[in-house]
Amino acid sequence: MDKMVETIIEMDKQARKRTEEAEAYQRKAQEELELKEKRLLSERLKQARVEIDELARGEEQEAKKKLDEAKSGNDAAVQKMEALYKERSTQWVQEIVRRVLEA
Repeated sequence: MDKMVETIIEMDKQARKRTEEAEAYQRKAQEELELKEKRLLSERLKQARVEIDELARGEEQEAKKKLDEAKSGNDAAVQKMEALYKERSTQWVQEIVRRVLEA
């Protein structure tokens, strides 16, 4: 009978030991998964920042190009208006004076 009780106690100890080992293994596996998840998230965030920076630079260059084109167009229009003013300013002044005097 004592032998039987000792056997049951020994089996219980072994079962507890295996349970503790399984729990330790599970905790370690969970910690490793959490570390991998954090690492993957960090890597993905870094890549996303790189992609955002590239997109921002591209958009900035495109905006600068469009602004330069608009400025160039405006400069051309101003030069055309100034040339037209130099060419016809006397005629316009005379026309304005004539219309005022006739009114």
